[in-house]
Amino acid sequence: NGASGVGSPALGTAGAASDEAGEEGTAKIRCQKCSLVWKVYCGTTAFTCASCGAKVMVALSAVAAQASSQVDRHLDAARRELQAIMEQQAAVVQGLWDSVEEELSLAQALWDSQAATSRGSEAAANAHAILREATQARDCAQVTEALSHAAEAGLPPPSEEVGETLARLKQEEDLEVLWRCFMSALEVEDAIDLEFWCGEATAQELFVPDA
Repeated sequence: NGASGVGSPALGTAGAASDEAGEEGTAKIRCQKCSLVWKVYCGTTAFTCASCGAKVMVALSAVAAQASSQVDRHLDAARRELQAIMEQQAAVVQGLWDSVEEELSLAQALWDSQAATSRGSEAAANAHAILREATQARDCAQVTEALSHAAEAGLPPPSEEVGETLARLKQEEDLEVLWRCFMSALEVEDAIDLEFWCGEATAQELFVPDA
């Protein structure tokens, strides 16, 4: 252990925090007699310098400052990881919306061609308009509801893939909300909310940054 050793006991001056960061749960303290740096566990109040034998009194404020710095670095790393996850999640949602919009565009083009050759019903026209608005708003629930109205109005359904894509899109959007809430809790360093959202993510077998 670097914080222990043999040598004639001598009273050293209070240890000062080293500029070099220690591992989690430790601090690096410099002996002010010989200037060597030793790693000590948080909570250590004094140790004997193994080099010069001086008794080094550990300044608790120095240990606290290093511990705070370690926490800050840990949180910053977690934020960077979570930001990367959120960007990846946003890309997945964007890709799914692009697929949905392409499929619905084809369906609406078919509906428009049928409307041009037949008078069509008012319900079908309304369903068509509602679906267009829901798609423009990128509201998954409204799009699903609009498709139900369109089917009831007698409009031919889009491809089967649309329903599957919408189901997956809903799941991915829910995950996007989860990560946003996780980030909000991380930004304000709310331990209770962090524990809750960590639990939610773990329950869905998602990778959770070590926050």
